[in-house]
Amino acid sequence: LPNLEYLDGQEIKRSERITALQQLPVLATQLRELAQKRGKQRQQLQQDGGGNNDLESSYISDDAKTQHNPETRTKISNELHDQKMAKEKQASENTVKHKGEKEWEEEHKDTVEKARGLEEESSSKDSIKQCNQGKYNF
Repeated sequence: LPNLEYLDGQEIKRSERITALQQLPVLATQLRELAQKRGKQRQQLQQDGGGNNDLESSYISDDAKTQHNPETRTKISNELHDQKMAKEKQASENTVKHKGEKEWEEEHKDTVEKARGLEEESSSKDSIKQCNQGKYNF
């Protein structure tokens, strides 16, 4: 690729470009030869009736069972869903729960009742009141 300037985060230098252009015809012919050899090997395998060779054993046949069937995919999907739900449940238990308007009102009401109860207990004629609650003239 003559326009390629960077590969894997490194700059391609001009000397590397020149070397690559010089090697291109040789590499292209080698690639064509390898492709022709592979094509001949496949033809021979098909003509021989598909004997068990090392080349054939490296490929998965159409009859072989793989792990990519609907039952397995469904099972994997369900397991992932269960894991996700467990993670969300744990995260929701660890988060701070925000109070709604009802909770705030109930808490306010309880606090006010508690404060008024303390005021009634401590109120006496001799006690000191703040903000001139006794409305005394000075």
